[in-house]
Amino acid sequence: MIYQATGTRLIPCFSIINELTNTRPAFSSINTERKKISFEKKLRNVLSLSSADPKNRGMYGAFWFNNYNCIAANPKILERTMHIKANSVNRNFRDHQFERVGK
Repeated sequence: MIYQATGTRLIPCFSIINELTNTRPAFSSINTERKKISFEKKLRNVLSLSSADPKNRGMYGAFWFNNYNCIAANPKILERTMHIKANSVNRNFRDHQFERVGK
């Protein structure tokens, strides 16, 4: 499929809370939720890998062509590369104003 544009992971950190009445420090977690890596970052990584290794660009699932104006993408391969479902790949392209221009 060919698409054309039309339009950190957080590491848990802990703070030590010293209470005056207690000699042992108590640990309180802050931002323990992991944020998912965004689709844009995942796609940027895939495109960087395929640009750096043009002979094997088909195994990454997406690559630039037509002077960096279009992206050729295979959702089934991107599913494995990006660790998201193929339908999510297609949906993310639509949500980010990418237009399908070919097959």
